[in-house]
Amino acid sequence: MRDEGGRVVLCGQVKTAAEKDLAGALARDAAGGPVDNALEVRL
Repeated sequence: MRDEGGRVVLCGQVKTAAEKDLAGALARDAAGGPVDNALEVRL
């Protein structure tokens, strides 16, 4: 996760689309606002 000018951006790799969705939801809750979910699904 990184901060780009006040925006939270998730970056990295996950194994499933469900993991990507969960990480995005958790990050939004923690940040208290919008999050750009740039995680890549890689098997």
